Amino acid sequence: MTDMTKDQWTKCHHYLLEGLASSMINQDKDTSKVFAWFITKKFFLSLDKSIRENITDIWPSFICNCHKRQKVFCSNKIAINIEMNTFRPDLPEIFWKININYIFDDRVNNKENNQIHEYLQNLSGKIHFPNNKSISSVDAKNLFMEHNNLSLVCKSPFKSRGFRQKKHKVIEQPSIQLYCKRKGLIPVGENHFPRTLNGLQTDVLEGSPHFLLQLKIGNQVGTDEFKMGTLGVFVQVRGDKAFLTCLHVFLSADELASDNISLDDEKTVPVKLYKKDKTSHVCGKIREIAFEVDNEKETSIDAALVEIPADSIDNSNYVDVENGQVSFKDIGMKSEYLNSSCVDYKPLLYSIPKPILRTVSVGAVSGCFDGNKAQVEANEEKCIDLEPIDKIYSRSVLDEIKRNVNIVINHLQLIPIAVLPDDNIIKTSIQQSCDRNLSSEIKNIIIDVIKNIYPTIHCTSEVDIDNFILCKTNSRFSAIVGDVHMQHAFLKETGKNMAIKRTSRRVYNQLYISNIPFKPGDSGTCIYVLSPVQGCIGMAIADHPQGGCIATPIMDILKHFKIRIK
Repeated sequence: MTDMTKDQWTKCHHYLLEGLASSMINQDKDTSKVFAWFITKKFFLSLDKSIRENITDIWPSFICNCHKRQKVFCSNKIAINIEMNTFRPDLPEIFWKININYIFDDRVNNKENNQIHEYLQNLSGKIHFPNNKSISSVDAKNLFMEHNNLSLVCKSPFKSRGFRQKKHKVIEQPSIQLYCKRKGLIPVGENHFPRTLNGLQTDVLEGSPHFLLQLKIGNQVGTDEFKMGTLGVFVQVRGDKAFLTCLHVFLSADELASDNISLDDEKTVPVKLYKKDKTSHVCGKIREIAFEVDNEKETSIDAALVEIPADSIDNSNYVDVENGQVSFKDIGMKSEYLNSSCVDYKPLLYSIPKPILRTVSVGAVSGCFDGNKAQVEANEEKCIDLEPIDKIYSRSVLDEIKRNVNIVINHLQLIPIAVLPDDNIIKTSIQQSCDRNLSSEIKNIIIDVIKNIYPTIHCTSEVDIDNFILCKTNSRFSAIVGDVHMQHAFLKETGKNMAIKRTSRRVYNQLYISNIPFKPGDSGTCIYVLSPVQGCIGMAIADHPQGGCIATPIMDILKHFKIRIK
């Protein structure tokens, strides 16, 4: 068969497909495997070289839709699965009547996994299993050898049920989770996953483990609330690794207004890293906090110490920048940790003439800034708004509305509607295309916006929501954009669970560093000096009325947390 021409293959490839189907019907695992891999190899060689270069794995499978696992093959439906590191529009969808499935990056995000993840995130305490059941290395090794589609084996206090029957629920039942690259696709020649393992039921889920991206200076961090800030600097704390940012990033207005700020010592306070692709994951936990303000005899401290895993820092890829890699040396640090790279602000503040500084700052919102015009002054603005909470919350709400308006409009354009959509049609579209947890207030505003702008929309693939909204002054949404008073009224209606309050506190012994960009969300940004000295001088907590930022001297922050300065 090796000398056959392309035309000959075109005429006789159906014999191979018939042989494969027959061997599967006869439950002949070995013969089926030979046929399936022969066809898969033919498909691989038929691909353009530029496509083959981006393939990381390829494997034939049969499609399982059964609940019985007595047979080797429960169907004769074949698919070829290709794992790739990039998407291309010219990828073939079928070969010899066999469907081709593509797996890109394998970061699966489905409702079943999301619901289980939510349960695990809210879980407190240890996972308890009957009779101390565990997964031995021998068990795991045998599973991986028998199942090439298997990517992760782990214990779980929960089990997923009824997902395929659209009766999904997560129950509290100890189980062994078996994660696979694609659920329902079993490599040809392999058996179904076992129903039980070491006396516990198994729970088959979709997904693969990935090494977490390294933490970087300038990353956006926070909680799932409405505020986010900036990862400012890494420190060593009595053998542990941590980073510094502002405490007000994690607290609400009411909490900041309290006279006795504290966190619940019985619970871990997780901190999340927010990536540019809108995904997030827990990157650490709050270890210590400080919010010392309103005392003119001391340096005001607004800081949180967040403990992180030991292997979270990449020395050569140290700063969050768009292009290229920046090491800790490039921003004037002696090592990746601040302990040995602090700059005393006093010589820079009191020298005559006052030196001009070359600085680097990396804000989560402002981005990386390298400037040579900064100077250090004593901050005269004592009373500052540590966080304009209403603006940040309204901005996040507006972004959410715009995103959902776009989704609904694109959904409506796929529906053959003879007339302009009314409230009921729009409500139905929202239910079908948007997150089911949207509040009724948000839904009403989405309806209001779409009714105003839909008549002016031509059927285009991209909808410029901002342009339409800003042109429509009679919409509540446009009023929110253009009028701060309407923002307040809107927030009272929409944020029923949110206390809107601007928090003003007096801060003392702070620095004013000129010519440093600062925007909401940059709180926690550290200012690194490259000349005339090198190291970190302070952490930005707010913007300054004259431009630049108000920063807390970094040495004072370390002294407050009793971190040794080398």
